[in-house]
Amino acid sequence: MTSVFRFVGRTLLVAAAIVSVGCSSQMEQQRELELLADRRAEILSSGLPVSYGSLSIVRAQAKQNRVILEMLYADDSTLSAQALYQQAEKYYCSNSEIQTTLKQGLVYEIRIRNSRGQLTVNELISESTCNPSAPGS
Repeated sequence: MTSVFRFVGRTLLVAAAIVSVGCSSQMEQQRELELLADRRAEILSSGLPVSYGSLSIVRAQAKQNRVILEMLYADDSTLSAQALYQQAEKYYCSNSEIQTTLKQGLVYEIRIRNSRGQLTVNELISESTCNPSAPGS
C-alpha cells in the first residue's frame, strides 16, 4: 500500500514539475513579447510625429504584447478614417519585418482620432488578422 502512495506521490511531484516548467516558459515568452513591444514602441516614438498624407502618427507606446499607435486624421481627406486604417493594415500585413514580429505574437493597436480628438478607429493588427485562413485563427 505504501508503494502505491509513493508512486502516486512521485507522479504528482513529476506532474507539478512539468506544469511549473510550462508556466515559467510561458511567463518567459510573455516577458520577451513585452520587451519586444517596448523596443518597437521606443523606436517608433523616437521619430514622431510622422505624417503620411491625411494621417499623422503622434504617439507610440507599449502595453503587454501590444504596440499602440495613436494617429490623427485630417477630416479634409478624400478617404475615410476606416479606409486609411485598411491601407495601414495592408502595409503592416505585407511588411516582412512587421510580419516577423506578428508571428512572434506582437499585436499592433491602431487608434485613429479625428481633428476633435474623437476616436474613430480602434483596431488590432495581428498575425490572425493578416492571415485569417491560417491555422489557429
